[in-house]
Amino acid sequence: MVDRCGDDVYACTGEIVATVAKRRGLAGIVIDGMATDSIAIERLEFPVFCSGLSPVTTSLLGISGEYGVPVQCGGAVVNPGDIVFGDADGVIVIPPDRCEEFLKKAEEANAREAITKKVIEETGFVPANVDRLFETDVLSLIAELKK
Repeated sequence: MVDRCGDDVYACTGEIVATVAKRRGLAGIVIDGMATDSIAIERLEFPVFCSGLSPVTTSLLGISGEYGVPVQCGGAVVNPGDIVFGDADGVIVIPPDRCEEFLKKAEEANAREAITKKVIEETGFVPANVDRLFETDVLSLIAELKK
């Protein structure tokens, strides 16, 4: 996890950094900021999530940082030891003590989605509970998930 402190010009990760990270056994890199060398990184088959791309790198600046400290990334505080999961749709951060809780919720959601897809395939009808949509305090749910 890399917090670029709002910088949206300099890319701190490119092909070389990603290659070294992969070689050292990292599972991926998440940057709240820019990356570069996107085509080369894709060829590495090493996941790099970033908020954008830039051809301008930090290599000439001699900038270094800290590791093993809390950072803010995409509006979420990420602490050392947190579980970070990313796919093509984005990245989530889970505190280790809530991993089982979130895993259970994800499995339940996947099971409900499988049933919904089956109903759609068989009937063409999209089942929805419209009343629940209006009864749910969505903003509170989002705030809870951000904790």
